[in-house]
Amino acid sequence: MRYKIVKSFYWKHKSGRTASIYGSLPWYTQADAENWKMVNRGWSIKDTHENTVGRIGRPSATLQELQDLCERLNK
Repeated sequence: MRYKIVKSFYWKHKSGRTASIYGSLPWYTQADAENWKMVNRGWSIKDTHENTVGRIGRPSATLQELQDLCERLNK
């Protein structure tokens, strides 16, 4: 199965700033690390052949929507 559903996460600072989890860590010091937390924003699709996440579309809060899409893509 090439496409599968995975949880979609991002980094969120207590000030409201956000950052991708797929780059370097968003903080510069250990003290600032305490101001960041990883937040779940729903579901996304992982391409297991290219090892990429989210390139098929935006994250979705509904699991059923992505299950239907994965079924179509995996045919």
